[in-house]
Amino acid sequence: SLVLATLALLVVTRRIDYALFVLLVFTNGGARAIYYSASQATVPELVEPDAFSHANGILSSTEAATEHLGGPILGTLAFTASRALPFAGDALAVGIAGLSLFGLRTQRLRPSRTHNSILDGARQLVKDRSLRLLVTMLAALAGLQGLVMGVLVLTATVDWRVPKNLYGVFLAVGAAGNVPGALVADRIAKRIGNVPTLVASAFVSGVAYLAMAMSRGWPLAGTAFFLVSFVTCTGSVIAISLRLRLSPADLMGRVGSAWRGIIWGTIPIGSLVG
Repeated sequence: SLVLATLALLVVTRRIDYALFVLLVFTNGGARAIYYSASQATVPELVEPDAFSHANGILSSTEAATEHLGGPILGTLAFTASRALPFAGDALAVGIAGLSLFGLRTQRLRPSRTHNSILDGARQLVKDRSLRLLVTMLAALAGLQGLVMGVLVLTATVDWRVPKNLYGVFLAVGAAGNVPGALVADRIAKRIGNVPTLVASAFVSGVAYLAMAMSRGWPLAGTAFFLVSFVTCTGSVIAISLRLRLSPADLMGRVGSAWRGIIWGTIPIGSLVG
């Protein structure tokens, strides 16, 4: 919240430059990574293992509806009114959300014999065969998704003729698939199984990306982008739920941090390659 408020102030006073902007974005991203890892590690303390997929589906759909769907639309409109307004609004929202968590109490973990390092989580990911397969699969898919996102703005505005001032709306339409994808993930997994759900998600995502590649306008590209978001979020919910089941309680947060670091770390690599 403080970083975003600082960014808004710098934009208003016209004292922002590219290097400082990158530094603030990097700091904000690091803080959010800590929050996401902690929030996922808290799920096992709030619900029973059988409800992991359902709980993660609600969390993911809420995040998608606000950050990936409503965010780009509201951000586009706010940016039109004032360049600093999106950053100020985000700072206020994050601050209020943080204050609301003061009343949340979780169990205090027993002292661990490990070194309390994220490397402990990485070792667990490597040691456990199922976790190793999961994180490898998702890291590969995330890297390929980054490859697409690195050039998407050019492809959308040039090849698919999406107006530049409506690119945020195009992103929101595509990301709209995240909401139903997260909500139905638990039902799909219960019907066909966790592993088939993951495999089907990867396959359908690949087919949808091929449709985007062959698109000559935004209607087909947007529809395929919606489908990519739908199956990607479905697979992500199931994968995270499986990780929670397979991770030792005293390593839950560290495994989650290492997991997120590996998977999200492949996205910028894919973007640079793209």
